[in-house]
Amino acid sequence: PSDDTIEIMASHFFDRKVTLHSIQRGPAPRVTFSRIIDDRCGAAFGGILADLDPSPEHDDMNVVIDSGSTVGSLTPGDRFSHFLVTSHECDYD
Repeated sequence: PSDDTIEIMASHFFDRKVTLHSIQRGPAPRVTFSRIIDDRCGAAFGGILADLDPSPEHDDMNVVIDSGSTVGSLTPGDRFSHFLVTSHECDYD
């Protein structure tokens, strides 16, 4: 990575959503971007990066730096294509 930002994907149990945040590193860190990815996922309580793309060609931007997971899944340098969220419920109308 050549930029000074960290992307955080967060599962919100009580707010019942999944969000994405970009944080600029440095002496005065700040959130530069926030977005709701899914607000219909229900009570989300976990998320994990996964590579579900069977094609040999990947986007070079989707590389794990630190998965932040307590579950061994992907390691630094691995590629990913999806963020899988565990939820107790879903509401798709």
